Amino acid sequence: LFVFVLALFPAAAAGVGGAVPVGGAAARLAALAAAWSLAEWVRGFAFTGFPFLSVGYSQVPESPLAGFAPVGGVGASGLAAALIAAGLAFLARPLPSLSSSFSTVLILFILLCGAAAGRMEWTRLDGRVSVSLLQGNVAQDQKWGPDETRRALADYLALAADSGAGAGASGDASGGASEDVSRLIILPETALPLRMRDIPEDYLRDLARAAGPGGAVIAGMFYESESGGLQNAAVALGEDFSPVVYGKRHLVPYGEYLPFAEWLSPFLRANEIPYSELSPGDFAGPFVLPFGGAGISICYEDSFGEEWRGQWSESGILTNITNDAWYDDSPMLAQHLQMSQARALESGRWLARATNTGETALIDHRGRAVERIPAREKMFLTAEAELRSGETPYGRRGGAPVVWGSLLLLILSAATRMFSGGGRNGGGEGGGEGAMR
Repeated sequence: LFVFVLALFPAAAAGVGGAVPVGGAAARLAALAAAWSLAEWVRGFAFTGFPFLSVGYSQVPESPLAGFAPVGGVGASGLAAALIAAGLAFLARPLPSLSSSFSTVLILFILLCGAAAGRMEWTRLDGRVSVSLLQGNVAQDQKWGPDETRRALADYLALAADSGAGAGASGDASGGASEDVSRLIILPETALPLRMRDIPEDYLRDLARAAGPGGAVIAGMFYESESGGLQNAAVALGEDFSPVVYGKRHLVPYGEYLPFAEWLSPFLRANEIPYSELSPGDFAGPFVLPFGGAGISICYEDSFGEEWRGQWSESGILTNITNDAWYDDSPMLAQHLQMSQARALESGRWLARATNTGETALIDHRGRAVERIPAREKMFLTAEAELRSGETPYGRRGGAPVVWGSLLLLILSAATRMFSGGGRNGGGEGGGEGAMR
């Protein structure tokens, strides 16, 4: 059912593109590109949203079209890719030289604009922080037992302590961080698979001490709010401040909460999914840490740039804690990393991403994974990250210009019948091409 619903979006885009009356191949291809962009936008919020595998992600981070991400988000990169695809499809037809030249120039113009935008420094350096990312590599089917829980707590505490003492020993190309910068240690989503109140206070203090004076730890665990709701949480800890809790706000349907629970609760009980009736958090972030603001998202949330960008202007660095162990060794691990790379590009900020089994990575403001841990390894990395300030155009305006631009392109494509020769011959392709000639 899920796959069927998602298939409706590209089907709708193809239907709209093919339904453009007359106007010839150029108009229909332009309409298809615009409709594709709009269908992906709708897919990002309809039925709570599922923006995975939008076409723009295929351009991140190396393509010249990735340069559009800071300008209009990954949707802008996707629209540019769709327009180039339309141009190439148009060039595959027998064409007069003028039409062929125009299409070629348009393709090159889009590529050059993307490359130029990608060279812009939209944000500025505003300090540095030493980041340690911990990857415990705990198998999903072994995560919840009492023995495994105790082992996870011990392993993560040891990794946190070692990450400061042996920065250069983890494959860190920078050879460790400078001594005069603050430290940030990040544990993955639900790395500590207990409610915060059930974790010994001494353990949390020891974990905070691992970051040293002026440092901070962000750790994934569960938190029971004052109203009694259980949250999938990221907790910021430090020697110099009290714990701050961020509860995941955009929950995964059928994974973290059950829509229509009164009818589907037998399914939940039959599958024995732990912690699957969660409540959304209220705190919108970012964390205010000793070295500045740190934008925070938990797993699935980092695929929603429109929702997360509200934190970016007050954040020097972005952080994401994730548990993709559900997906074993599937391509989802790399796909989710690519979505985090897109968020770094869109925000013009470094993004520190800690996962349970992979892909753990430190991503720079150009979307490049400058440091990463191999999947299925229990280890840490420590490296120096930039703190950045300022806003990208996407950070200020979001993806609205891309939506309005796609709508305008769709309307103009449909309106070509008013001044093309196609209307006089019943809308055949030949009429439209004759008008273009």
